[in-house]
Amino acid sequence: MPAQAIFPYVPAKRPRQHTPGCSTVRILSHWFGSWNIQLHRQCHTPETLAERYDTLADSWDATLDRFETADAYRLVLSRALPDALIVDEDATPRVLDCGTGTGAFLSAFADAAGGHPELHGVDVSTAMLGKARNALAARGYTARFRQADVNRLPYPDDHFDVVLAAHVIEHVTDPEAALHEMRRVMKPGGLLVVCVTRNSVMGRAIQLRWRTHAVTEDGARDWLERSGFKAIRPLRALSAGRFDAMSIACVASAPESGATSARPASREAVRHAA
Repeated sequence: MPAQAIFPYVPAKRPRQHTPGCSTVRILSHWFGSWNIQLHRQCHTPETLAERYDTLADSWDATLDRFETADAYRLVLSRALPDALIVDEDATPRVLDCGTGTGAFLSAFADAAGGHPELHGVDVSTAMLGKARNALAARGYTARFRQADVNRLPYPDDHFDVVLAAHVIEHVTDPEAALHEMRRVMKPGGLLVVCVTRNSVMGRAIQLRWRTHAVTEDGARDWLERSGFKAIRPLRALSAGRFDAMSIACVASAPESGATSARPASREAVRHAA
C-alpha cells in the first residue's frame, strides 16, 4: 500500500507547543505488575482538523477509493437501513451526515434509500463541504451543508430520523459527548449508523497519523451504550477490501422516549479493549 494512502498529509514544520484547551488521546496503556504505563498524545483541535482537511479536499476522493470506501458504505447501509426506508417511495426521512467530508456516506445513503430524503451534512472543513455539495448535485440530489463541530450541532432537539457518522467521533477528545450530541438531534427511535477506526495494524497507523481513538467492537458498543443508544448491532464482514481492516460499523437506535437525558457530571476516561 502506498504510504500516502494512510499518511496523505505532511504538515509544515512548526515549533512544538501546547494548545490551551486541547486535551489528549490515549495511544497506549499497559500494565507491568502494579504499574500502569500510559502514552497520551495531544489531540487535534477542530481548527487544526479543518486546516488539514481543507488541504486534502482535492485528493480525498482518491484516498477513499484506495480503501474501497464507496462499496463498503453501500454494503453498510444495505444492512443497516430498515426496509421501510429502502422500499417506501413515499418515505421522506430527514438525514444528517456528521463529518460529511466529500459527501461519500451521504451519497451512499441517498442511493440506497427510497423515497425523497431530506439530506443535510456538517463538517469543520469548508473545502470538504464544497466538494460534498458538488458531488451530491452531480448525482441529482439536493443537500444542505453547514460548517459545524460535531460537539455543537446547529440543530434543534428531536430533528432527524437518521444520523450518519463515518470516521468522525474518533477524532474528538470525548467520543461519548459527540454521540450524546448526535442523539440530542435525533427523533425518538431514530437510526444512527456509525463507522469508527478499528484497533488493528492499519487502524493503529491511522491513529498515530491522525491522533484518533482506535477501538474494538466492544469499545464501540461501550461508547454507544454509555451515550444512551439502544438496539446496538455491529455490522461484521462488510467487504473483502481494506475498509474492514481499518473500520468497525455499528447501527443503533435513539431511545423511544422523547426526553434527552443530561450528560453525567463526570465521565471516566474512554476505555480501550485489549
